[in-house]
Amino acid sequence: MSLVWVTGNSGVGKSTICELLKNRGESAVDADWEGYSHWVDRVSGQLVDDPPYPVPVGWLDRFGWLISRTQVEALAARAHDTTVFLCGSAENEEIGRASCRERV
Repeated sequence: MSLVWVTGNSGVGKSTICELLKNRGESAVDADWEGYSHWVDRVSGQLVDDPPYPVPVGWLDRFGWLISRTQVEALAARAHDTTVFLCGSAENEEIGRASCRERV
């Protein structure tokens, strides 16, 4: 039926809503914790497995928190007969939302 993207700024409750939906028996994915989003080097395209903490000055100019379009498209394809909730936020989420609209 549809893929519903639950998004917003950090700390607004996306993960809490995702857990609530799962507890109610809904199909919900937490993009941050279930492998849909990753730190990516914008220059090389390589995933960053272990980002520095604290993040040094200038690090965010090169690296971004991105969601995998391929995984979002696969999730949208699986949502053909049900509603699936995708909870999370990424700097390229417009790409992911566009792929959702194309599939649904």
